[in-house]
Amino acid sequence: MRRTSTRVASLLAGAMLVCCLLPSVAEAGRGGGSMGGRGGFGRSSGGGFSSSRSSGGGSGGSYRGGYRSYGFGGGGPMICIGGPSYGPASTGSSNESPLSGIVLVLLLGVTAFIVYKTIQARRQLKQAGQAEALGEGGCAVARLSVAFMATESQLQRDLNALAESGKAGTPEGDAFIVREVCVMMARSQNAMVRYAWQQDVGISESRARSLLEQYGSDLRSRFEDEEVRADEGGVRHKVGDRDDSQVGEFVVVSVVVAFRTPAISVTPKDVESTVQAIRQIGAIGPERLLGMEVVWDPVSPEETLTSKDMDRSYSDLMPI
Repeated sequence: MRRTSTRVASLLAGAMLVCCLLPSVAEAGRGGGSMGGRGGFGRSSGGGFSSSRSSGGGSGGSYRGGYRSYGFGGGGPMICIGGPSYGPASTGSSNESPLSGIVLVLLLGVTAFIVYKTIQARRQLKQAGQAEALGEGGCAVARLSVAFMATESQLQRDLNALAESGKAGTPEGDAFIVREVCVMMARSQNAMVRYAWQQDVGISESRARSLLEQYGSDLRSRFEDEEVRADEGGVRHKVGDRDDSQVGEFVVVSVVVAFRTPAISVTPKDVESTVQAIRQIGAIGPERLLGMEVVWDPVSPEETLTSKDMDRSYSDLMPI
């Protein structure tokens, strides 16, 4: 009798252990991937502006008006020198002092110096105003997430290959990654089923960086394991457990970019406008791009998201 009760207790304990482990097995293993770069931050007030690059040449489009305004025939300061001994029609004595010619040259030199310093001061004020405007509200952050049908497994393969390129971390590399990801997303437009869009405009660079980190962390926390991560530190891998018991339907790709304005002019609401927004994001060059995050879920072409996964992790995505 005692042996029977002991055996029953053991069976009950084993059953309880199995029940406790089943949820973790069922939810095991959905892994995602991400790429991040911050190559454009910290150079906003330096040579990153196109206006500061053009200022060195003297003929840049941003300053042509300024040069005309301060030409010798325009509105710049002039010094008029009168008197019969300096005028061209003077009939004075031929043996006038050579000191008058030296004084004339000196006065003309002082005039030219004043004009030059005035132009230079105006140019510096203009550049400082541009840097201040950028710091106070010349940046934007856009986040676009798109759910594709699970038939787009090639999209996952292409994203994994792009992550292995190791290009993240420089302005040119970050812009290259954003452009390539946008090309991949636009190419799969026929499989778009859900989307989420958000854009913050007229913010400072520090605020743009804060939002980029916030949105990126939120998206990267939506899967159990980050199996691929590519950023300034290189490419890192983590192999997670796989769950092949559920029938998948979706693959989600998200792009977050912090950049210098102008902002994205299209608000996604259907496939056509979403593709237009994707193309505008992809057209942001390295001179405007501050930082980026690209997140895709799941990372493996053999895995996809179920409707349950979408409702739990991507409830903010709306039907497209």
